Amino acid sequence: MEGPNEALETISSLTPWLSGHSQTFSSSPQLSYWSEKLLAKGAQLAGDQICTNPAVVDDGLAKTTLTLFRLWSAHPITKQLVSSNGAQNGDTARPISKFAIWKSYYDVLTTILQHSLPYFPMTIAPERPQLVSEMRRVEAICENNILRDVKFPTANSGSEEVEDWVEQVIMNWEVLCGPHWRDDDLGEGGQSAYGRNVLDVSV
Repeated sequence: MEGPNEALETISSLTPWLSGHSQTFSSSPQLSYWSEKLLAKGAQLAGDQICTNPAVVDDGLAKTTLTLFRLWSAHPITKQLVSSNGAQNGDTARPISKFAIWKSYYDVLTTILQHSLPYFPMTIAPERPQLVSEMRRVEAICENNILRDVKFPTANSGSEEVEDWVEQVIMNWEVLCGPHWRDDDLGEGGQSAYGRNVLDVSV
């Protein structure tokens, strides 16, 4: 049986093929089903490696991880499950939750930001605004999942999941609105707009 490293190596070898055939995922129900599973598993395995040991992350692992998460988030099955506001469509019973994968995606972007790891933007535009844009998109989906599915803390009870999420968002805000980042790095609205967004999350 393959261990995590061997499994990731196998999945990584398929990444170029998956990237080149992403437009055909919806052409076959079986291809769609198994490609989504493969991308989800590969993204989580790669994400775990980055988040547990950022000191040894190289360009290859960083690029593969981001590619897997981006392919997964753009997959037809994933897009069907996520509406424009980040909630899942369909019955209230909902299909198998993908929240853990979205959270892993956000954890990877957080680790890249916090440890100044290699980041590979999707276009030739400036890198920092693209990182912020990607973080905010994934953050919004994670937030909507939490608002819908997690019981919030009350005066008499806590919620470790909610508290950890808020702490993570604040931690990223401290970097992005700190002295080493500029308004131009954060896109429209700059640090003020990002700060207001964080207040909306943490209130």
